[in-house]
Amino acid sequence: MARTKLAFVSDRNRESLSGTVEKREVKEIYIADYDGANERRITVSRQLNLTPAWSADARALAYTTYRPSPDIFVSFIYQGLLQNPTKGVGTNYIPVFSPDGTRIAFMSGRDGNPEIYVINIDGSNLRRLTNHPAGDGTPTWSPNSEQIAFVSDRTGTPQIYLMAADGSNVRRITTNESWADQPTWSPPPFNEIAFAGRTGSGFDIKIHDL
Repeated sequence: MARTKLAFVSDRNRESLSGTVEKREVKEIYIADYDGANERRITVSRQLNLTPAWSADARALAYTTYRPSPDIFVSFIYQGLLQNPTKGVGTNYIPVFSPDGTRIAFMSGRDGNPEIYVINIDGSNLRRLTNHPAGDGTPTWSPNSEQIAFVSDRTGTPQIYLMAADGSNVRRITTNESWADQPTWSPPPFNEIAFAGRTGSGFDIKIHDL
């Protein structure tokens, strides 16, 4: 626990969004030790910066930034480098690193409907994984980088599906939920997916044991 770090979004500086006459405050990304110490600001773009995700080696953060359309940037925080693997093509958001550190899965509307894509961290080898008229998004990688869980409303309400990392073998895993969203895969040795599931008028955190 003491070796982990947090990444979070905050509007604590009360700065105004650049490039607009609207009085909207920016959201910047920060990191800190697990106990809140050694806080450090990572983004200084004066834009909306959201959904930070750590790389497996904890040396880089991928995040969504609005400049003004949503796009994905990767900050190599100890090298002082900033990369834009998606290069501003279409709308791109909610990135997540593969555990092996070589790829990023993300949502994109570049072809119309929200779909899931994967790209190498250097911006090469872009591949579309889902292809359905419904919306697909919120990807999460399996610990061995061989599968991706995601959310789709292709049956009418959001449900959680699995697919191979190349987009094949798509199957639904939440069959007793009226609404399921925000999957998060457990680290090894467990093989579980936590998610938000509807219970009555509210939601609970549930676990699906694969």
